[in-house]
Amino acid sequence: MQIYAYRAERFYKHSFGLQMLGLVLGLLVWIAPVYAQEVLRIPYVADIGTFDPDNGFEVGGVSAINNVYEGLVEYEPGSTRIVGLLARNWEVSDDGLTYTFQLAEGVKFHDGMPFNAAAVIKSFERRRDRGLILSYFLANVKDMRAPDDSTVVLTLTHPQPSFLDALASPWGPKIISPQALAEHENGDFATTWLNEHAIGTGPFKLAEFKRGQRYVLERNDDYWGNKPFFRQIQISVVPDISQ
Repeated sequence: MQIYAYRAERFYKHSFGLQMLGLVLGLLVWIAPVYAQEVLRIPYVADIGTFDPDNGFEVGGVSAINNVYEGLVEYEPGSTRIVGLLARNWEVSDDGLTYTFQLAEGVKFHDGMPFNAAAVIKSFERRRDRGLILSYFLANVKDMRAPDDSTVVLTLTHPQPSFLDALASPWGPKIISPQALAEHENGDFATTWLNEHAIGTGPFKLAEFKRGQRYVLERNDDYWGNKPFFRQIQISVVPDISQ
């Protein structure tokens, strides 16, 4: 049994500017922070297709999604080391088939609902079972259990050395408020609603979604980790950089 308890430093860990510099690959043209107003203004030359963390694959969109939603683990900034996020530690069985995660405490979703193991299972089931674009990240998971509110046990069909990398990927599974999933299910697993709305646990909330025009993230003042510097992130779609 291998036991892991890594935790990244969270001072400015969710710096949107730093994430963008590493991810946008040409979609981000320039960053203009207005420090006096604690506002970060970012122009995109390409639109955000969806804010659904299980369907969004555009690089720019994922950068925004990852400031609103969080997963169990992530890569330490600037490295390939995997560290805990919503999971504070985890164990891997000797046969490489069972992963047991102990969850962070005192975490709440943006709608005020508590984060717990049942929420993880609900989000992971949506990602794995609903035929969504990014479902393949959990295709090897055959069983998910929540023995208690702070423990999640995932059992794989066969050993997968890259499994933690799949969870840590920017495109890896994120945890969505189970209350939001239930309220907006509407026969499509809340896909329509999640295209333009978001309720996660991250340091920012999605405050405005105007497709093809403008997106605004507001700082989550109730965030369970260290608060980000910026009060607001404004993303404007500017197809013509000369504008």
